[in-house]
Amino acid sequence: MSVTLINPFEVPSGKEEQFLREWTAAAELMRHEPGFLSSRLHQSLNPTLHTLLSTRSSLNKRLREGVKRCVGNLARTPLL
Repeated sequence: MSVTLINPFEVPSGKEEQFLREWTAAAELMRHEPGFLSSRLHQSLNPTLHTLLSTRSSLNKRLREGVKRCVGNLARTPLL
């Protein structure tokens, strides 16, 4: 059974481009993690709001920590 994560992010105004750069780097790292199936970042009409849809075959501690480390510093929404 797979696990689908739905994580909303609110990015501080003016930091959207930085967030997207950091997200791209984080997504590339996560692609190589065990259990990765897919990941997609959606941007709202409001450029400060994003939603991550991510599907994993399982959720492991290393993946949770990686998301927090790479993206959690900038986003104002608690992660995982």
